[in-house]
Amino acid sequence: MYFGEIKKEKLALDLFGLGKIKFGAFKLKLHEKNPDAPLSPIYIDLRNLPDEIYQTIAELMAEILKNEKYGYLCFFVYFKLFLPL
Repeated sequence: MYFGEIKKEKLALDLFGLGKIKFGAFKLKLHEKNPDAPLSPIYIDLRNLPDEIYQTIAELMAEILKNEKYGYLCFFVYFKLFLPL
């Protein structure tokens, strides 16, 4: 298992430990326009996470994007939103 896979596994375990990954049947935003769409069996809440988890997400995204055409990864603190630039 390489370093990126270890980070992904740790991120998943951390999110689950914080109660941010839930299993069941969930209505999503898309159900407002498509009420007949199948329910999602998984819900991942990325709001209000510890900064270390946002850092891990940014590192994993940077790893994924390093072979893409994007040169930067932008982080908006207010929204805690990552955007490839």
